[in-house]
Amino acid sequence: MDVKVTKEDQGYINEFSRLHQKTKVIKLEINAIKEKLENTKDAKHRCDELFGENTKILIGETFMEVSEDKATQMLNDLEQKQKDEIKLLDEKVEKNTKRLNELKIILYSKFKNAINLDE
Repeated sequence: MDVKVTKEDQGYINEFSRLHQKTKVIKLEINAIKEKLENTKDAKHRCDELFGENTKILIGETFMEVSEDKATQMLNDLEQKQKDEIKLLDEKVEKNTKRLNELKIILYSKFKNAINLDE
C-alpha cells in the first residue's frame, strides 16, 4: 500500500509524537510524586508515634527541631500538595490521551497498517 504523506499528515504525526513523549514524561513524574507521597505518609505515621515529643525534620540541607504538632501540620500540608500535583498531572494525561486517541483515528484511517502508533 503506497499512501502519500501530506504536510497535514506529517503535522498530525509530529503532534502525536510530541504528545506521546510528553505523556510518558508526565507519567514518570506522577510515579515519582506517588513515591514521595508514600514517604510522606510513612513520616506522618512515625510522627504519630512521638507522643508530644519534638522531632527533627530535614528542610533543604538542614535539620530543624520542631514540635510534633508542627511536624504533623507540615506533613499534612506536604501530603495535600503532593495529592494536588498528582491530580493536576492526571488531568494533563487524560487530556493528552484524548487527543492521542483522536490522532490515532485520523492517522489509522488514512494509513491503516502502514503506520504503528502503539507502544
